[in-house]
Amino acid sequence: MTTGTALTRGMALLGDALFPRFCVGCTREGKILCDVCNEVWISMSTTQLRTSEVWTFGVYADPVLRGLLTTWKYHFDDTAWAVLRRRLQPQMSLLHLRAAMAGVEAVVPVPLSRRRRAERGFDQAVEIAEWIAAGIHRPVLHLLERKHVDGHQAERTIDERITAMHDNPFSIKASKMADRQKMKPTHVLLVDDVWTTGATMHAAAEVLVTQGIGSHFVTVAKG
Repeated sequence: MTTGTALTRGMALLGDALFPRFCVGCTREGKILCDVCNEVWISMSTTQLRTSEVWTFGVYADPVLRGLLTTWKYHFDDTAWAVLRRRLQPQMSLLHLRAAMAGVEAVVPVPLSRRRRAERGFDQAVEIAEWIAAGIHRPVLHLLERKHVDGHQAERTIDERITAMHDNPFSIKASKMADRQKMKPTHVLLVDDVWTTGATMHAAAEVLVTQGIGSHFVTVAKG
């Protein structure tokens, strides 16, 4: 764990002591997702991995899924990510099968910029990629880096998100080229937390194509 990550997690623990958790489903005090909302969420959710241009575990319109993601990303609450992992784990076997059929050889996270990661203390795409890689028994390759800070995507309109990707913010991480040459993957699973317009992941995929690497997309949520 980096110093920045340790500091962020330490602040989160202090926050737990000063500010109690509230359920993302009903706002009841006590847990990030209370037992009642958890049962309702399970009964209303599907375990079918959704397919389209992107493989995704759920839809961003789901208020519980959205609440857990935003609590994890913006309030640094690891318990939200733990709840998400437990709930989404049953879909991993299907993702494993699809990855095998698609010839996926490695998992590549879509990274935050260095500044954004320092602000947040962690990179959610990296943590998601590591979880998926363990579930489908593939290595994680950190091939990409962001060349500049491009603002918070969540604060942009759809048109602004697409425009922001015109100047591709990604490049191949030179320090990882040895790993790339050693493994020589031709198909990878490109991982991010949320798919909105697809602009970010397509920009990342364009860079990987220059290295002869094709991408399949997977996110926790789409919407």
